[in-house]
Amino acid sequence: MTFSKQLYTLILLTSLLMAGGTLYISIENTRSYLTLQLAAQTQNTADSLGLSLVPYMKNKDIAAMDTMVNAVFDSGYYKSLTLKTMSGSILIARENTSRVENVPEWFTRSLRLPTTEAESVITTGWIQAGKLTLSAHPGFAYKKLWDASKEVIWWSLMVFILTLILSFLLLREILKPLSAVEQQALDICNREFPIVREIPKTRELNRVVLAMNKMSSKMESITTELTRRAERIHKQTDYDELTGLLNSNRFSSALESAIRNVEQAGSGYIAMIRLHHFDNYNKQHGHLAGDKLLGEIAKLLKESCVKLPSANAARISGVDFAMIFPLATSDTVTLFAESLSAKLALLNLKPTSISIGIAPFNEQSNVEEAIKDADVAVTSAQYQGIPNFHILPSGNIAIEQLDWEKLTRELLEHEQIELWSQPIMTPESRLIYSEVLMRIRDTFGTNMSSATFAAIAERMGLHIELDKYVISHVINIIEQLGTSATPMAVNISAGSIRESNFTLWLQQQMKAHQQASAMLLFEITEYAAMQNIENTGYLIDLAHQYHGRIVIEHYGTRPEFFQTLRQLKADYVKLDSSYVKDITENNERRSFLQTIIDIANSLDMGVIIEHIETADDVQNFEALGIKAMQGFYFGKPSPIK
Repeated sequence: MTFSKQLYTLILLTSLLMAGGTLYISIENTRSYLTLQLAAQTQNTADSLGLSLVPYMKNKDIAAMDTMVNAVFDSGYYKSLTLKTMSGSILIARENTSRVENVPEWFTRSLRLPTTEAESVITTGWIQAGKLTLSAHPGFAYKKLWDASKEVIWWSLMVFILTLILSFLLLREILKPLSAVEQQALDICNREFPIVREIPKTRELNRVVLAMNKMSSKMESITTELTRRAERIHKQTDYDELTGLLNSNRFSSALESAIRNVEQAGSGYIAMIRLHHFDNYNKQHGHLAGDKLLGEIAKLLKESCVKLPSANAARISGVDFAMIFPLATSDTVTLFAESLSAKLALLNLKPTSISIGIAPFNEQSNVEEAIKDADVAVTSAQYQGIPNFHILPSGNIAIEQLDWEKLTRELLEHEQIELWSQPIMTPESRLIYSEVLMRIRDTFGTNMSSATFAAIAERMGLHIELDKYVISHVINIIEQLGTSATPMAVNISAGSIRESNFTLWLQQQMKAHQQASAMLLFEITEYAAMQNIENTGYLIDLAHQYHGRIVIEHYGTRPEFFQTLRQLKADYVKLDSSYVKDITENNERRSFLQTIIDIANSLDMGVIIEHIETADDVQNFEALGIKAMQGFYFGKPSPIK
């Protein structure tokens, strides 16, 4: 029971007790007063009538005495009247048999008035001639008592209702700050930091509200400062100051992550954009113009990243820019090269020129080889003339030539997509949940990673069907496992998040399978969340409604997302795998990683790190406060049985 209800109950009981007590005391006092009044009135009447009957008693004038008795008795105030001689002979007797009118019978039974009798001895001279006995009729007393009781009841009821109304209004006003403080505490738990504006005047409540406001402001200040610090360190350590693109070290880490992370990428293209004779440009136009040109080129590359999910752009030297296109096809990078070449032609480049070289990479590549291939491609572009770009052919021609739409539809129709899983564990090897991965074999017998297939399905417009397929099968698996089931995470594509039809379908599935839904986690990339903040927020609320959970993966690749993270109520953030590299040697990287972990912890989000392969990795990241890890050290992907 809430505190307000307890107070209302106390006031109600107290008011009832007071009203009942007032009613009882008032009725008892009235009854006592009426009893005394009846006794006095009857005695006075008996004495007065007795004195009036003396001369007639002496002459034994019965007719005159009868007339006088009738005058008194007919008033109706008396129940009986008897006039006797001293020897006991009855001279006159009267009896009033009328019932009490306009008073409920239950009332007269409940509140009995005592029978009131009075006697008067009639004397003639010194001789007692007779005795008059008079008994009061209670009808008028009951009527007066009933009327008085009704007035007290109505008055008590009116006071009772008025007291309740006033108490309710007063308590609501007094307790209103407590409700606001309660909501404030809940909002803080939900990673929001509101301030209660209405400060109560009650001393104790005033202190509570002020203390909560101070705590909320302090927590918001800490979180904001951590976010700004993370953005500042991120820009200092990972970004080129002039262009705002990734620097060379961060680009190498991102490329290595794209190559190593077979489940998320494993293949794609790397592009290199090179300015030739840039020194001549600076001499002719000045360094400020040169810096402006570099900024314009960087802006074009950033625009390309917005259009191409997971792409990253960097300035890797004074005149060299580079881009990574995970999971891209040759058609995609060809369109990119043609578009960028056309936009660069609009810039004032003379006397310099720009060449674009693009080379593929796969999971067998390494960073040095991939960059070297891109350098070969950009050199080829420099000497080939127009067009000013050159693309090295992909090593997997078979995959490029497949009819992917037909293959994807056949795999979905015949349910030939295998579901594998990889555990996410605590440093003590306790399972937290398992990430579900896809495995397929194309018509050439190639075992393709889930990310490659998912990217192809999204290009074909089949991403929603693919996400529905995986979610439906995972729900089925959880229900089949019953009590032995463990939480499972499903990756949701950016395209599915954008579609309201998908979220409507997901809501129906979760409503129909609520027990299994409580075991589900949904993994969303940081890029997808940034592109669809409103839809991502709705998806998070939907998952929480059915006790599911949300993981934001590749966390930390975009500094602007640190502010956005506060708006989203995710349960976990999964750090981008590029942060695993050189964590022990690179103090700046370690400091930045510690800051973004602190941000997540301050928002009550768990932190997951990928690509944990050795016991040293476990020890290093556990020291930073990470309690959830994924990688070959804890288990390789394996089929779900």
